[in-house]
Amino acid sequence: AICKGECCGMAENTASQSGWQAPTEGVRTGLKLQNSITQSKSEFIPASGRRVLWYICGPTVYDYSHVGHARNYVSFDILRRVMSDYFNYDIFYVMNITDIDDKIIIRTHQNRVKAVLDAARAFVAASLVPDDKSALEEAMRTAEDVLAVKNAPLASLHSAGESLTSLLKGLSGGAAGKVSSEHVEAVEGGFDIQTSYLRLAQKFEQAFFKDLKDLGCRPATAITRVSEYVQEVIDFVQKIIENGYAYESNGNVYFDIAKFRGEGFEYFKTSASVENKGELLEEGEGSLSDGKGVKRNREDFVLWKNAKAHEPVWSSPWGEGRPGWHIECSAMASDLLGPNVDINCGGCDLRFPHHDNQLAQSEARFNVKQWVNYFLHTGHLHIDGLKMSKSLKNFITISQCLKNHTSRQLRILFLTRLWSSGLEISLAGGATKFDVRRAVLSGDGVPEVDVTAAVRSFVSESRSNVLELPSALDVTAGLVNFKPAKSKKKAPAGDASASASSSSSSAAAACPYTLLSITRPRLGEDEVVTLPVVDGKLPENATLEVAREAGVLLLRSATLVEGDAKTDVTAAFRERFAHALEESELVLPQGTAVVPDSLAGAPSDASSSGPAPRRALLLHVRMNGEEVVRHWNLSGCKLAEPIELIAPGNISEMHEVLAIERTLADFFLFVEALGRRIASLEPQPPCKWGEHERTLHKQFQEAKDTVHTELCNSINTPAVITALQKLVANSNGYVAAKKGESFHLLNVDLLKEIGAYLTQILKVLGVIPDWSDSFGFPFPRSSKGAIEEPLSRVLDAFAAARDEIRRCARDKCTREEMAAVCGRAMEAVEELPHERHIAASMRREALTFVRACEAAAGDHRALLELCDEVRDECVPLYGVRFEDDGLALGQSEWKLDNDRATLGDLHRARVEAVRRERQRAEQAEKKRLAKLEKEEKARKAAERARIPPAELFKVAEEYAGKYATYDEQGVPLTEADGAEIGKKARKRLEAALKKHTKEHEALQKAQ
Repeated sequence: AICKGECCGMAENTASQSGWQAPTEGVRTGLKLQNSITQSKSEFIPASGRRVLWYICGPTVYDYSHVGHARNYVSFDILRRVMSDYFNYDIFYVMNITDIDDKIIIRTHQNRVKAVLDAARAFVAASLVPDDKSALEEAMRTAEDVLAVKNAPLASLHSAGESLTSLLKGLSGGAAGKVSSEHVEAVEGGFDIQTSYLRLAQKFEQAFFKDLKDLGCRPATAITRVSEYVQEVIDFVQKIIENGYAYESNGNVYFDIAKFRGEGFEYFKTSASVENKGELLEEGEGSLSDGKGVKRNREDFVLWKNAKAHEPVWSSPWGEGRPGWHIECSAMASDLLGPNVDINCGGCDLRFPHHDNQLAQSEARFNVKQWVNYFLHTGHLHIDGLKMSKSLKNFITISQCLKNHTSRQLRILFLTRLWSSGLEISLAGGATKFDVRRAVLSGDGVPEVDVTAAVRSFVSESRSNVLELPSALDVTAGLVNFKPAKSKKKAPAGDASASASSSSSSAAAACPYTLLSITRPRLGEDEVVTLPVVDGKLPENATLEVAREAGVLLLRSATLVEGDAKTDVTAAFRERFAHALEESELVLPQGTAVVPDSLAGAPSDASSSGPAPRRALLLHVRMNGEEVVRHWNLSGCKLAEPIELIAPGNISEMHEVLAIERTLADFFLFVEALGRRIASLEPQPPCKWGEHERTLHKQFQEAKDTVHTELCNSINTPAVITALQKLVANSNGYVAAKKGESFHLLNVDLLKEIGAYLTQILKVLGVIPDWSDSFGFPFPRSSKGAIEEPLSRVLDAFAAARDEIRRCARDKCTREEMAAVCGRAMEAVEELPHERHIAASMRREALTFVRACEAAAGDHRALLELCDEVRDECVPLYGVRFEDDGLALGQSEWKLDNDRATLGDLHRARVEAVRRERQRAEQAEKKRLAKLEKEEKARKAAERARIPPAELFKVAEEYAGKYATYDEQGVPLTEADGAEIGKKARKRLEAALKKHTKEHEALQKAQ
């Protein structure tokens, strides 16, 4: 393992390396940083004034970036912001792009073979190939076999691609219009690794920078690409050779570790706690190394790689070849930052060999003992205890993650963990411990045997989401006779284990069981898996994994809602959109016809004089292991808005993040609403400070001191977030204490100052973007102030109209009084100037609401329901919240939030409503079944009571056929086999007859 726990969370008092020297010339601010070179927190001092020269290791661009990469780059963006915006350092931030690398070369060849193979399949499907397809089919099989091999040799990949291309080239002349242009291009376009590798790298480089932008990371001051720095790399290597620290061997150039150490230099500067260095050193040389170069020492690492077939190459003094991995960063960083760098940073998995080698070769080049002053490393990110990996299906790209979580939420998640420590996350609906609901053995003519406890014991300890049953498992000895470890309970009477044979071999030979059935939960429902049993044993290994619901979307139901009417259209919806309903998403554009043909006519009440009821499509789906219910408005039979349901996998820890985000957002929104309300008061309320204000101000100063202390403490963001949360909690406590008297006694200026400070610190941390000039969280895509100014007039009128209508409905005003209220509200809204965008939409919604209330003027319950519907279903669609009785009884406060937050709350409320409805339905069903059971029991008791006492033991269900002779009262004398009834048994029968006689007589009287 590269990083054990200690490599990411180093203690402050760990002994530092003897050779490290703290700079002395730069500006001191009290900041300390976790420095991998000293293995401790070192006071940060730039080499010169406030100028900070900073190099960050960028990505190797051969694939899309995942959340682990996001953790690394967002964490360093946070550190950079704090040092720049809080500590006022002038930062020159350089990031490299590794676009020449073994992985890129391999992926380029693989993609070429895949493209030509896809073209071959398209040619076959379009009947463009001759009748004798044997040669082509053989070439296609070869290509498929090569692609199935992980890191197949480049020669094999190249040969497979060339063979297929040569067979298809003669057929592509008539392909136009029959196959796609991409398939024709794959055949005719030619392939040159010297240029093709760069096209792949550029594609993923663009995706990477888009991810950084979407994550809210500031762009680097300068970007360096290896492909643009090959000559600088050659010059750098040549200088190391001239200084005596590198040597050429068969066209390769290696760094001489023994010589380097012999001159008093230190190696392993950042990796004191890293294990398996030999294994990691080989990985660092790259998977395409041929081993032809002869090293002087095993630890020596490659600076320049000799030319090999099917790789891009450049000319050098040592022959054609290409740069090694580690040398790239040294050459690029030194070109812009020189012989001494203040900060170098990257993930902790790069500590060895990359960063140790980077330091060694740079110090050898410049003949200095300290090329980098501070080396910073972020900790690993693990999912469900495992490192992120595509093979484990726990790989989430940044773009996928941002479909479920905002960049702000992801940043807050990273802020709640130390940047230098590991981060453990789990996926909602992801793999957990394998749950064996029930396991039974069955066979012909034998009763089932419950073996649940035994099967549960085979859940893997190392992988708790896997059930592993070995082949040749003796079901009699291993399952039926199973006894839980350390169990002191006696087996219950009649337990199958009590009657099983003590000899497992003989029992297996005569085993009557033929099936082992295991019930497990899968995608929210129970699934039964059956395994054959042959001669008492499992014929082969059985490995079952718990279903991973992260990234899974299942349609539960589709309902057409039309006014109060609901129609189930699940089957029709599934059939019509089977092509769009993929495993992880459902995407339908606006205008898609979703209403089945049988229901596509006019609304059911279109003939009525009132307005046609709104149509909506309600979908109930299971996403990432959670039940979700959402609705989309329809225009006639078509979607009035697009459907975009995507389930790339929710991060479970986001529940904590959402709580933090909501707390902060609610505080900002409350202070804004309070400011508007107090500004409208005449005269203005008193502003003299009392004990509550003095206490809150003291807590405010303590919070600022704590934030400063923790930022100096290696930028301890978890402690900073905790301090901000405590400040908000104290502010809310102040509000609660004062609001009980009257809201106008709250000191809004003090609360605004606290809100402004929170905004400032959150902006420093990047939680609030650079472009925002708002108080608190900004409104998406625009200046909140520019939107709020025209919108406030509409919302003031809307909220006032709703408050008045709500008051009248509660007071049960007459129809005439309500009509007058609605008339005044209509005039107030209609007099508002026509605005654009959201203000215009809210004006329309306000008019629609008032007209609906006017139509329902005499129905007080309907009016209150309309008021609730506006608050719960309407305004959240626009990012607006109406909060009833927020500051004063009978008055609602409007708050301008963002639509993602309000819609999220709306969807959660709908899910909760569905859950409650389902719970009510289940309880009602239980009551109904209990009632039926009680009635059935009473019916059977009545039928039994009708039996004449003398006939009880002859015809009653529990006695019929059991006895042969009876006395004159009907009490049995002998059993069916002639045996005489004993005294005790006869007494029990006589007692039963006596009881039955009473029941029979009572029934007779009742009738």
